[in-house]
Amino acid sequence: MNDENKNLQAWKLLDEALFTSSHVKRKDIEKGSTDWENVYPTSLEETDRMEDLVDRAVQEADDAQEEDFRNRVNDLREVISWSRETHSTWSWKLIVGSLIAVGILWYFKSEADDSMLKAEATLAKVEAWTECDTTLTYEQVSKKADYSSRYLSANKYKVYELSQLKANIESTKTYLDGYRQRLDTASTDKMKEALNRHISESEQNIKEYNERFAEVSAMKYADVRKMALEQAENSLDYRSGEATSSLLWVIYTIILIPVYVFTGYSKGYQLSKYRRQDKVLDFIQRWSFRIAAIFFGTGFALSLLPDDLVKYTYSNGYSETHREANAANILVVGLKIGLMLIGVFIFSFVSVFIMSVQAFLGLKHRIKWGELAGKFSKK
Repeated sequence: MNDENKNLQAWKLLDEALFTSSHVKRKDIEKGSTDWENVYPTSLEETDRMEDLVDRAVQEADDAQEEDFRNRVNDLREVISWSRETHSTWSWKLIVGSLIAVGILWYFKSEADDSMLKAEATLAKVEAWTECDTTLTYEQVSKKADYSSRYLSANKYKVYELSQLKANIESTKTYLDGYRQRLDTASTDKMKEALNRHISESEQNIKEYNERFAEVSAMKYADVRKMALEQAENSLDYRSGEATSSLLWVIYTIILIPVYVFTGYSKGYQLSKYRRQDKVLDFIQRWSFRIAAIFFGTGFALSLLPDDLVKYTYSNGYSETHREANAANILVVGLKIGLMLIGVFIFSFVSVFIMSVQAFLGLKHRIKWGELAGKFSKK
């Protein structure tokens, strides 16, 4: 047999096997070549078809031991074997980052719980008020009232609310006077137009503040108590929502870790099918972690700044050198801590994001929900 015709039919089968994957484009088939990563099948059906074509090629080969033919068969069988194997795709780095995120979220949950308890205590204070005279005039109200004690009584609450309105009125009047002075010296029509607009807005704000001041000032004890109760209840609802949200995030992140690991075992053909989205996630992870490392590393490096060496010379001529903390280094401590915290935040919450996306896609694409639903429906 002519060497040119040896294994001719078998090579056709190998070429067909080479182009089995749906990643191979029509133009690649017409050209007769493609990138090797496109050869990998993207489903069990494609894997089975590739293996069947390779087996048929070996059976129909005139010389199965011919070097080029044997190398192509071995290469394709490696692709088939890898495609059938289950591969671990989950990362310890992401799990560590998510565990740090759990700790951070737990801290915020504790803070939210404390805020909720304070809001409950505030509401209890308002509910325990005793009736009192709440008559006040504009002149009796200071522009600075005690924020922390405003819920102790109806009178203190009313004073605080009126002081806020009075402060707004006085500050807006100051701005208004400034706008009017600048209007006299304005050199362009555009500037005059802008100043006139500010003047009009300030006059409207002063009018509204005065109307609200008169409204609050006229309130009796029952009205003041009702307003305070509404504000305290709204604050409690908000703080309760924060606490619940924080708890749900903690629970979500804890549950996410085993789900991520569970979905982190995929067949090779599944990895081939979703390789582009995995590359995007890998790119995001790689650069996010680099940025996190830069922030954390910069902050850590600031902690290594050396102390100053100070030389003391005494009246008897004796001198000695001491190492003393540099005051400027102390100022850097806040920056150091801030940079390190930013690095930790980026690392941990990017980990949660990547794990969330990979777990969702794993559940969506790599589990046969139709088959599972069918099994449950039969049961």
